[in-house]
Amino acid sequence: MKKLFIIYFLILSLSTVAQQSENSEDTEEFIPTNEWKTVKEGQKIPPGLHVRLNLETGLREAKLLDNNEQQSSSNSIIPVSSETTTEEISRHNLEQAFANLDLSKDDVETDK
Repeated sequence: MKKLFIIYFLILSLSTVAQQSENSEDTEEFIPTNEWKTVKEGQKIPPGLHVRLNLETGLREAKLLDNNEQQSSSNSIIPVSSETTTEEISRHNLEQAFANLDLSKDDVETDK
Protein backbone atom coordinates (compact mmCIF):
# COMPACT_ATOMS: atom_id res chain seq x y z
CA MET A 1 0.00 0.00 0.00
CA LYS A 2 2.85 2.37 0.87
CA LYS A 3 4.59 1.62 -2.43
CA LEU A 4 1.39 2.34 -4.35
CA PHE A 5 1.06 5.68 -2.58
CA ILE A 6 4.66 6.60 -3.45
CA ILE A 7 4.18 5.57 -7.08
CA TYR A 8 0.93 7.54 -7.29
CA PHE A 9 2.64 10.57 -5.76
CA LEU A 10 5.56 10.33 -8.20
CA ILE A 11 3.22 10.07 -11.19
CA LEU A 12 1.27 13.06 -9.94
CA SER A 13 4.51 14.99 -9.42
CA LEU A 14 5.77 14.11 -12.89
CA SER A 15 2.52 15.18 -14.53
CA THR A 16 2.71 18.51 -12.69
CA VAL A 17 6.30 19.00 -13.82
CA ALA A 18 5.33 18.11 -17.40
CA GLN A 19 2.50 20.65 -17.41
CA GLN A 20 4.72 23.37 -15.97
CA SER A 21 7.49 22.69 -18.48
CA GLU A 22 5.04 22.89 -21.40
CA ASN A 23 3.95 26.33 -20.25
CA SER A 24 7.45 27.82 -20.19
CA GLU A 25 9.47 27.51 -23.39
CA ASP A 26 12.81 28.85 -22.13
CA THR A 27 13.39 26.27 -19.37
CA GLU A 28 16.48 24.14 -19.64
CA GLU A 29 16.28 20.36 -19.89
CA PHE A 30 17.46 18.27 -16.95
CA ILE A 31 20.77 16.49 -17.67
CA PRO A 32 20.74 13.25 -15.65
CA THR A 33 23.75 11.55 -14.05
CA ASN A 34 24.19 8.42 -11.94
CA GLU A 35 23.85 10.54 -8.77
CA TRP A 36 20.69 12.20 -7.43
CA LYS A 37 20.41 15.78 -8.71
CA THR A 38 17.83 18.41 -7.83
CA VAL A 39 15.26 19.12 -10.53
CA LYS A 40 14.42 22.81 -10.80
CA GLU A 41 10.78 23.85 -10.90
CA GLY A 42 9.52 23.80 -14.48
CA GLN A 43 12.58 21.94 -15.73
CA LYS A 44 11.99 19.28 -18.40
CA ILE A 45 12.82 15.71 -17.35
CA PRO A 46 13.66 13.11 -20.01
CA PRO A 47 11.81 9.78 -19.76
CA GLY A 48 13.37 6.71 -18.13
CA LEU A 49 14.75 8.23 -14.93
CA HIS A 50 14.38 7.47 -11.24
CA VAL A 51 12.50 10.43 -9.76
CA ARG A 52 11.92 10.99 -6.06
CA LEU A 53 10.70 13.67 -3.71
CA ASN A 54 13.20 14.24 -0.93
CA LEU A 55 10.99 14.47 2.16
CA GLU A 56 13.73 16.14 4.22
CA THR A 57 14.24 19.04 1.81
CA GLY A 58 10.98 18.96 -0.17
CA LEU A 59 12.91 19.01 -3.46
CA ARG A 60 12.41 16.75 -6.49
CA GLU A 61 15.47 14.75 -7.44
CA ALA A 62 16.24 12.51 -10.41
CA LYS A 63 19.00 10.22 -11.67
CA LEU A 64 19.66 7.66 -14.39
CA LEU A 65 18.34 4.14 -13.91
CA ASP A 66 20.84 1.70 -12.43
CA ASN A 67 22.35 -0.71 -14.97
CA ASN A 68 21.31 -3.80 -12.99
CA GLU A 69 17.65 -2.76 -12.90
CA GLN A 70 15.33 -3.58 -15.76
CA GLN A 71 12.93 -0.97 -17.00
CA SER A 72 9.35 -2.03 -16.49
CA SER A 73 6.78 -1.33 -19.12
CA SER A 74 3.04 -1.12 -18.79
CA ASN A 75 2.69 -3.31 -21.86
CA SER A 76 4.99 -6.08 -20.64
CA ILE A 77 3.80 -9.66 -20.95
CA ILE A 78 3.73 -11.45 -17.62
CA PRO A 79 3.51 -15.24 -17.85
CA VAL A 80 0.83 -16.77 -15.64
CA SER A 81 0.62 -20.46 -14.89
CA SER A 82 -2.52 -22.05 -16.26
CA GLU A 83 -2.64 -24.20 -13.13
CA THR A 84 -3.26 -21.20 -10.89
CA THR A 85 -6.51 -21.59 -9.02
CA THR A 86 -8.57 -18.68 -7.80
CA GLU A 87 -10.51 -18.87 -4.59
CA GLU A 88 -14.21 -18.51 -5.16
CA ILE A 89 -15.78 -15.59 -3.33
CA SER A 90 -18.70 -16.91 -1.39
CA ARG A 91 -20.65 -15.86 1.67
CA HIS A 92 -18.85 -18.52 3.72
CA ASN A 93 -15.39 -17.28 2.64
CA LEU A 94 -16.34 -13.68 3.37
CA GLU A 95 -17.65 -14.57 6.82
CA GLN A 96 -14.36 -16.32 7.61
CA ALA A 97 -12.35 -13.35 6.34
CA PHE A 98 -14.32 -10.83 8.41
CA ALA A 99 -14.44 -13.00 11.54
CA ASN A 100 -10.98 -11.85 12.67
CA LEU A 101 -11.62 -8.13 12.17
CA ASP A 102 -12.14 -5.95 15.24
CA LEU A 103 -14.89 -3.54 14.29
CA SER A 104 -15.43 -1.79 17.59
CA LYS A 105 -17.20 1.57 17.74
CA ASP A 106 -13.90 3.33 18.50
CA ASP A 107 -12.61 2.47 15.02
CA VAL A 108 -15.70 3.68 13.15
CA GLU A 109 -15.87 7.33 12.09
CA THR A 110 -19.22 8.94 11.41
CA ASP A 111 -20.07 11.84 9.13
CA LYS A 112 -22.01 13.70 11.84
